[in-house]
Amino acid sequence: MSDQALPHPTSKNPAPFPSRQSRRWKGLAGESLVLSHLFLKGYEAWQTRDNARDVDIIAANPTTQKAAFIQVKTTDYWHRAKWPEWHVKPNVLEWQGERLVYTFVDLRDQEKPRIYVVPSKTVCDVVSKCHDAYCKDKGKDPEELKKTGRMCFYFQGHPGVENYRLWAPTREESINRWDILGLD
Repeated sequence: MSDQALPHPTSKNPAPFPSRQSRRWKGLAGESLVLSHLFLKGYEAWQTRDNARDVDIIAANPTTQKAAFIQVKTTDYWHRAKWPEWHVKPNVLEWQGERLVYTFVDLRDQEKPRIYVVPSKTVCDVVSKCHDAYCKDKGKDPEELKKTGRMCFYFQGHPGVENYRLWAPTREESINRWDILGLD
């Protein structure tokens, strides 16, 4: 067997994640990566079926009997080749909680994929403020724009945060922050 990554069976491109690859396959790759990290840390983890409402993975620590709900967002797209961004649905503004955590998986460097762990409240705050600032700047109705279903989460440094002088967490303070799950 070759050490080279295998492409998806329906892909004519030999790259493991061609640029036009289905979002579903990228999403599954991100979920699998998060699951593998959870297993290696000794947690129990289950992938929900058919993307249960806002939860992709349920993780638990059998010792502490604590659980966390995880929404996984995966991207291989970088804004202007420097800043990753993740698309989120408008319901990110409605459903948040102490036990709900977002993992943002960056597959751009497939040799070293990165996982950023961010509390749902932080995600809600950043998405809401970026969305409102964008709508105000462009003269758009925030409620109408929410109906399109296209909102984004950015880290500090991304033009979507910097242009409006908003706060967002840094990638450095969010990478591999499994402690945010609160399972130990």
